Amino acid sequence: LKTLCLMIGVVTLSACGTSQPTRYYLLSAGAPGTPGPSAQRELTLGVGPVILPPYLDRREMVRRSSSNELDVAIYHQWAEPLQENFSRIIGEDLGRRLGTDRIVRLPVKRSLRKSLVLDYQVAIAVRKFEKEADGNVVLNARWTILDNDKQELVLRRSEYTQMPAADTYGAQAAAQSQVLGRLSEEIATAVLELQRGGGR
Repeated sequence: LKTLCLMIGVVTLSACGTSQPTRYYLLSAGAPGTPGPSAQRELTLGVGPVILPPYLDRREMVRRSSSNELDVAIYHQWAEPLQENFSRIIGEDLGRRLGTDRIVRLPVKRSLRKSLVLDYQVAIAVRKFEKEADGNVVLNARWTILDNDKQELVLRRSEYTQMPAADTYGAQAAAQSQVLGRLSEEIATAVLELQRGGGR
């Protein structure tokens, strides 16, 4: 009987010790070849800083279960820091939309910044970038376009929502990529309007 109880205890402990594997996700840029507006000439564009609220600036993916409660997914994580992924993807998307490879992710070292001449700089402060309790993914951000002298040319607040294709974290990441693409489209349009209007 003692041996049987010991075996049951070992099996129970083994079952408790197992856990599901951690899955990793990345944001993605718009599909290559997607038509977009083009600049009159190749621009040099600085992207950053991108600022996330502290509750999002973590490896684990976040969802809201209510307006005051968050679910943090231990086994569903970003493959790179979300701030880095967000900055990299919006830079890639803006480069594609504006027809330029001259995308500089900011901030850079002060010594390099002095010699860096930008046509425009895009700074983004994110307020929300998660799945809401109603199922929609939301991106709410305040963004500005500056000239090389850090003079503010455009200041806007944007909000986009997208219903994921399924109730999975992979679908959530895909929906977050979609709303990020819509933000980059709005920013690219604003840059083009500045250029065509003689803003630079």
